[in-house]
Amino acid sequence: MTLYFVDEDHARYQPWIQECVLRDISVEPIEDADTAYARLNDAVDIDLVILDVMLSAMPTTARYTRERTDAYQQTGLRLAEDLVNLLGPAFPSRLVFLTNAVGNEVRRAADEMSQRYLIPMWYKVDIVSSYDFGKRVVKRIDEISGCSRRGKP
Repeated sequence: MTLYFVDEDHARYQPWIQECVLRDISVEPIEDADTAYARLNDAVDIDLVILDVMLSAMPTTARYTRERTDAYQQTGLRLAEDLVNLLGPAFPSRLVFLTNAVGNEVRRAADEMSQRYLIPMWYKVDIVSSYDFGKRVVKRIDEISGCSRRGKP
């Protein structure tokens, strides 16, 4: 199983990542939208993508400009749109938004996209421990696959 953790602060969430590794989930951390777009385009083993709504972009990006991303506040949302167009309509079922966004405009845009594509929204502040994060990841992967990790429906 492979989890792509797309957040520029992934080093800060190392305990969350380690919890997933302990649960036999391979974790691929990705730090910016441009790298995520390229790596996910080439990936063949996407079980789950956890995507920060306010993700950073490369400074020299042509795809995720200041104008397109609402001053870089919605880079993760623009990446999600691009990935849906690239990977097809089944992709959003393998996506989870992760956010600490407090601005009304960013939250509204994230909520709209979450509802449109049925993408779960996880608020960083609600994740109380590494164990809680790991449990959420396993539960979401089970929901996607339609069975428990033990293979039972």
